[in-house]
Amino acid sequence: MTSIQIPAAWVSAGAGVPRVCVRHGRPATNTPGPNQEPVILISKPPWWSFPLILAGGLPYRLVTMALRKTVRAPFWPFCEKCDARRRKSDTILRYSAGIFFVWTIGFMVIQSGTLGFAVTSPGTTWLLALPMFVCLPVGLAIGTRRNPRRIARASVSSDGLWVVVTEPHQNFVHQARMAFAAAQRPAPAQRPAPARGPYGAAPGYPGAAPYGQTLR
Repeated sequence: MTSIQIPAAWVSAGAGVPRVCVRHGRPATNTPGPNQEPVILISKPPWWSFPLILAGGLPYRLVTMALRKTVRAPFWPFCEKCDARRRKSDTILRYSAGIFFVWTIGFMVIQSGTLGFAVTSPGTTWLLALPMFVCLPVGLAIGTRRNPRRIARASVSSDGLWVVVTEPHQNFVHQARMAFAAAQRPAPAQRPAPARGPYGAAPGYPGAAPYGQTLR
């Protein structure tokens, strides 16, 4: 699994981030600016924290929150394919939530006997309740799939100094390396201004007139 690291200071400043998508290498449809929705990147939980899930969700949550490193990216590139992925995920999520809500209400009405009958067979009851148990995990999975952090394939290192991009497209890698090379290139040396004597006269020429004037 290939990865590339970008300084977290660059990402938080919106500088040094390529202008192509991580997943597809296509030009970003979003541009840096005040109207751009920021992407909150976080660090991954340490490996030793996962056994805490067996002790309950609260200890695991407290440990991961205490050790979490966060980088606020004012700009992160997403292409039209990424936007289509999010729109498709939003549509599936809305349909899943609607089916879950309607089916749950219908199931409760049937079981309450309001319609004059109720399902008493355990097999039929589980069959009627099955769509509710299907829609819930589907909705959760789709909600995770549309997360900008997941689409960006980016996370923060454990020390908070780097943003780690996993499986980036070669175009993204190329632009990131170009940014690194530009940052490491020494600035061009500036030639010192020539020294001037009193009244603008150059050294060694006391009779020279100031620039733009003529001696009489």
